[in-house]
Amino acid sequence: MLSEVHRQFTPRELAFTGLELRHKEMETEQPKVNAGRARNKNQDIAEPVLDLSSGSITTTIGFLLNMVQRTIQLISPCIATERWKDGYRIHETRQFTDACDLKVVMEEMIDYHMPLTLPATDIVRFRPELKFEPLATGFQVGTKHKTYKFTHSA
Repeated sequence: MLSEVHRQFTPRELAFTGLELRHKEMETEQPKVNAGRARNKNQDIAEPVLDLSSGSITTTIGFLLNMVQRTIQLISPCIATERWKDGYRIHETRQFTDACDLKVVMEEMIDYHMPLTLPATDIVRFRPELKFEPLATGFQVGTKHKTYKFTHSA
């Protein structure tokens, strides 16, 4: 199947395309997270604990296009829940008719969902599974698996 993808599309066409490869020969056939189609198979599994390592089937932030249905979605990864079963949050879904319309739709979505500045009334916070700790020279944010330190000089 991968060879067919490379036969159908040029390297330039695939330059900014991410391929999420999963196959039987991988280390395990168990799903990595309880999301997407795996969620339907595992009906008896409770909601996953808020944890970065077990919440999303994607690391994609951006546009998800369905060329057959001519839809575009702006997505970002999140913990898989009843609302966001596929492990990504859908910020907006739109239809498009052709390449020119797609460009206009994408620009509108960018303008609306990706402002360069935030209004002073917006609340900014970390996701619930992230632990924030102030430091003398900055702060750190982490999960049970990884911690990132952000420091600054006087």
